[in-house]
Formats: sequence, C-alpha cells, structure tokens
Amino acid sequence: MRKDDEQSIRVLTIAQPWAWCVFHAGKDVENRGWRPSAPRTVLIHAGQRFDPDAARFLKRLGVEAPPEDELPRGVIIGQVRITGWSEDSPSRWAFREPGVWHWQLTGPVLASKLIPYRGMPGFCPPPARWKRAFR
Repeated sequence: MRKDDEQSIRVLTIAQPWAWCVFHAGKDVENRGWRPSAPRTVLIHAGQRFDPDAARFLKRLGVEAPPEDELPRGVIIGQVRITGWSEDSPSRWAFREPGVWHWQLTGPVLASKLIPYRGMPGFCPPPARWKRAFR
C-alpha cells in the first residue's frame, strides 16, 4: 500500500454475502447511490446485516457462498482499491438501475486476522491498529 493511502485509509461497510464475494468470488464492482471523490484503498467491513436478495442473485451467477451463519460479520475482513467508477460498468456484478454508481474494485487482500469494528454509513475512520491485520 502506498504511504498516501495509509494517511487517507477509510473503512467501507458491505453487507454479507457481498463482502465475502469481493474476496472469494471475483466481485469487482460495488454498487452505491453515490460516488467517491477520488480513488482510494478501503478496508472492507463485513456488516452485521445479511442481504437475503443476494442469494438469488448469486445463484443466477453460479456463485455458491457459504451459509449465512458461517459468514463473518461485524469485522474488517480485508482491503481493496477503488480505482474508478461509472454508471455503465460491463461487470456482471453491476446493478443496472438509475442512480447507481459502479465502483471499480481491484487488488483485494484478505486480512490475516479479523478486526472487530462497528460500521457506519459512508467512509469511516479505521481502528487504531488496523495495519497489524495486513502483515
């Protein structure tokens, strides 16, 4: 990770099983109703919420995620780089709906240990010792 990224690192909460998909199923787009101000590296927090609609979507893609009760929640599970965004990504992970931005995700790295964290909407500051989970 670049030094300037360490200064501006933020946490992004993603509901399960979507957070799992970033690291294990090639999810290269995050769908949001807003766009970030600049490319950046973010820590991915697996939120407490489980998205029940995701199972149907994943089934259509042929992706088999772990059962709901086996997915980690309430913890930072990894980091990824947001390299850009558009409203017309060709990715199979892009939701093609009005007002949805497709954030391009690259270089996912799983944390070597899970970091308990309480997520919030938007970008949040990281916990003090977040770097220890990526050594």
